[in-house]
Amino acid sequence: SAAVATVEQRKNLQLAQLESVNARTLQDKVALENAKTAIEVQAMKDRTKIELEGIDARTERQVDEARKAAMAQGIFYEPYLDQIGNKIRELGQHEKDSLQKSTTSEIDVAQINGAMSTRKLVTDQYQSIFQSLKQQAGGVFDALVTKSQSVWSAIGNSLKTALLTAIKDVVTSRVAASRVATSAGSRP
Repeated sequence: SAAVATVEQRKNLQLAQLESVNARTLQDKVALENAKTAIEVQAMKDRTKIELEGIDARTERQVDEARKAAMAQGIFYEPYLDQIGNKIRELGQHEKDSLQKSTTSEIDVAQINGAMSTRKLVTDQYQSIFQSLKQQAGGVFDALVTKSQSVWSAIGNSLKTALLTAIKDVVTSRVAASRVATSAGSRP
C-alpha cells in the first residue's frame, strides 16, 4: 500500500542521512550503529501497525459482506448473524497474531545484526590497540637484543612509548572529533 511505501521511503532516507555521518571515535561509531538499528526497528513497527489496521478494516468489510449475503438468502436471525461475524473476526485476529509474531522475529533479527555490527566495531578497535602494543613490545625485544642501553631503561622507554601512543590516539581522536563537530556547527 501507499502508506507502507511511505514508511519504507522514510526509513531509506533516514538511513541515507546516517551514511553521510563520518563517525571517528568508537563511541560515535557505536552510536551510529545503534541509530541505524533503531531506524530499522521503527520502520518495522510502523509497517506492522499499518498492516494491522488493514487487517481490521478488511475483517469488518468481510463481516458486513457476510451479513448482507446471509440476509439476501433470507437469514435474519440475529444470533446466527453475530456468530458468523465473530468467526470472521476470530480469523482476522489469527492473522493479526501471526503478523505480530513475524514482526517480533524480524525485530529480533535486526537487533541481533545491530549488536553483531557493534561487536565487530569494538573488536576491531581492540585489535588495533593490541597491534600497537604488540609493536611496542617488539621494540622492547629489539632493545634487549641490541643491548644498546640497559635492559630496564629499554623496557621503561618501550612501556612509556606504548602508553603515550595509546593516550595520544584517544586524545587526538577526541580533539579531531571536537574540531570537526565545531566546524560543522554541532556539538561533539
